[in-house]
Amino acid sequence: MDLQNILMVIKKLGLLGLIIVSLLFLSCCSMEIPEGEIKDFVLGFDYDKSFEETKVAESLMVSSIYKDGVLEGTITTYTYIDHSESLYHYSKTVVSGSYYGTGLDQFDYYLKETISYIDENGNAIAYEKTDGKIEELTYSPSDIEYLINSFFYTKLEAGYHQGGMYYGDYISANCGKYYECFSLIDEVTLQYQINTSSKDENKQEVITMHKYTVNELGMMLNLSTKSMYRLDTDTYTETKLECDYQSQFEKIYNFN
Repeated sequence: MDLQNILMVIKKLGLLGLIIVSLLFLSCCSMEIPEGEIKDFVLGFDYDKSFEETKVAESLMVSSIYKDGVLEGTITTYTYIDHSESLYHYSKTVVSGSYYGTGLDQFDYYLKETISYIDENGNAIAYEKTDGKIEELTYSPSDIEYLINSFFYTKLEAGYHQGGMYYGDYISANCGKYYECFSLIDEVTLQYQINTSSKDENKQEVITMHKYTVNELGMMLNLSTKSMYRLDTDTYTETKLECDYQSQFEKIYNFN
């Protein structure tokens, strides 16, 4: 998903969003990675290679909030990109339950889709459909390039890519410090798993179960995060993310 959608979702998720930020955008504190298969795997990460070899990609993120065991609201965000020959970006966000509304922590639509691509003449074409209302957007080719890049990262600092589906730099910087949380599932899959305990602004203890896997290019395969109060485990927030780098998505070029 693009940066604006990421920030919007994080804002709407409240407690879970803050925990995801702290886990995913952890400050770099590089330590030496012990010798072995995990180190060899991590040393193979290279952003330029990952971008070049990941021509098409899609992600599906579902964030849900439960209260007393009852589902109160869901945000589902789907993103597809293709930069194999030209540039193409599609996103769809579906909002339900308590996430919909006019409050600061709510969305003001149920369904939003955006399409943007470069046509055969090199022009940027973009449309947005919000709850059935279609609007043509004014994009430049660089805007679409930004959206494509944002699938991989949203922030670049001193060669460190972060904020997108490319986790190679993040893992390289943190694998040594959190080495015991990493494991190789197979020759092409690395997993990170951790359970943490923290306190919110009201001093209530929050338990978070966090897990993700990446491929040999350092690209996210899946992620799951569940956060709950220790004294009320039936009230929790949960986010699940799945990525596919061999997507057969049928491109949409306009809304009817």
